[in-house]
Amino acid sequence: MSQSGSQNEAIDYAKVIEVMKIPFVGSETEKKIILDQQENVCQKIIMKYKDKKDDDGRQNAIETGVTDELSTIFESRDLTSISLPFIEAFFCISFPGDKVDFRPIIYKRKNSYPGLLRLLDHKNSDMVLHDITTIVSILNGGIGSTKETEQNPHFQSVEECGGIQKLFTLFQKTSDKVIKDKIAVSFGRLFKAHADEWARSNSILTINYLAQNEDNYTEIMKEFDPLTVIQDLRLPIIGNEEERIQIQHKKNLDCVHLLILLVKAEDNNLLERLIEAGIIEALLYYFETQDLNMISGSPVKIFKQLQSSALTQIEQLKKEKKYYPNILRLLRSSDSEVLSEAYNFVANDFAEGADQAQDAIPNPLFDEISKCGGIEIIFDLFQRNLSQDSREKAASLLVMLFVNQEFSSELMRKEIINYFINPLINSNNDEQEFESWCQEQFAKVVGNHAEILKDDFIAQAIQATSLNKRIKFAISVKIPDEIRATVIEEIKQMAVSENNEIAFLSADVLPMLAENEENHNDIIAEGFPNTISKLLTCGNPKVAYQGLTLALNLLYFGSDLAKQKVKQAVPLNIVRQLTQEGDQNAALTAQLLVDQLLIIS
Repeated sequence: MSQSGSQNEAIDYAKVIEVMKIPFVGSETEKKIILDQQENVCQKIIMKYKDKKDDDGRQNAIETGVTDELSTIFESRDLTSISLPFIEAFFCISFPGDKVDFRPIIYKRKNSYPGLLRLLDHKNSDMVLHDITTIVSILNGGIGSTKETEQNPHFQSVEECGGIQKLFTLFQKTSDKVIKDKIAVSFGRLFKAHADEWARSNSILTINYLAQNEDNYTEIMKEFDPLTVIQDLRLPIIGNEEERIQIQHKKNLDCVHLLILLVKAEDNNLLERLIEAGIIEALLYYFETQDLNMISGSPVKIFKQLQSSALTQIEQLKKEKKYYPNILRLLRSSDSEVLSEAYNFVANDFAEGADQAQDAIPNPLFDEISKCGGIEIIFDLFQRNLSQDSREKAASLLVMLFVNQEFSSELMRKEIINYFINPLINSNNDEQEFESWCQEQFAKVVGNHAEILKDDFIAQAIQATSLNKRIKFAISVKIPDEIRATVIEEIKQMAVSENNEIAFLSADVLPMLAENEENHNDIIAEGFPNTISKLLTCGNPKVAYQGLTLALNLLYFGSDLAKQKVKQAVPLNIVRQLTQEGDQNAALTAQLLVDQLLIIS
């Protein structure tokens, strides 16, 4: 790259524009010549204006259209053909001015954000660093003409071209601390006095990031009294729309500062002082009154930190029925962090209640949750389908709550049933998760059984087990009382089906069910002799092997009564024939069964 000129050399901007406008086309050699020419004129601009104050020269360059043309290149040229001199030249023209701030002038002539934000995708880290430096500078130029309470006039321009998301994404993924710092500053410039959701979340992100530095931390926390947060959280949200937003925004920022203090605290002294001063009640008031779209993660994280230290206060609030209504309201949020923590605040109580619900007695929390509208809130969360995680958590809360109860509507019944049974009948790999405890609670919901068992559900579910080891493992546990007899009888009927595939599926499942003694009475009930005989005489060595395994499992895991019934039901002569079977597994298993049957008195 050639470099010529000096800071005192006059620049012919008409010639600069002419060079900048040369189409970047042709062979690689021709493109190299064009790039050298354009970099050359950019170097002249850099040498003339870098760290120099020359208002007349800058104004001349801008009025001639140099920054306009550079912006066009940033917007349209292949990023690999945009090198460092281009962005440096743009920055040197825009800043610094002596008596004039040229950044608003450049922005007014041509919105430079589409091109500048596009450069953030550049593969060269130096380019990205110079680019974000330029963005911060242009944003700062926008602030100068506004009052303290007014938002940055460039906010909409940046938002419209996806700049907010782009900056946020880069902030999260970059490992370059200098770039990260500059993006943090850009958030502060961009979100000045703006109460939008993006403004809150990213200004909070910026504060948290900057507070990692001790000097920044000291400055941020200067004159901050953590106990005043309690007073602010208790403030009523009144006034016109702008005043209401400001009150809620202040509450969120207070909680950001408080959370930073709590994270840095070396002991529980601050937590104990806050609890004694009423932080639990203040946060519950915040959860009750804050606009849903203005509930941020920081207050929820603070509440999480207080859980273990404030057990007595929280238990008392639960007794007074002042806890669940405000916590459940958080489930109306769309913020994944808020939703996750809100679930954690109630899930353990719901689970304990489900375990306590015995002998047709409902979950002891059912009435309270129902009266405060919690059921509708949870089902609404399920239907909003914000994510797989939120849907799963909502479904689990509902089945825990409705143990020994009927779902409150036909729509709820159908949707929750479909949610739980679809994975069982559509599984086609070992990765399908299977939560047996939750499935057991689901089976205890009154009125579900007919809906669950229709449309050959059992056959479809058993077929899925042949492809899913996780579900196979889970089958060895006890089937819930509410559906055990019906399910096992259906599987036994499948074993004598003329459809070989159905019979094989049944044979695959019955031995696993026999590994749990509590399933035995239903397995050896009426029809068992016919079932075992059919399995052993079907002519399929694999099915016969499963029949032999079924009998052995009943003997191994069963009571003396079960052993006697198995001995009576199993045709010994057929088992002896199977010891001569060509299939080695079947033959060895048959011999083992013969030995076991003969030692039963």
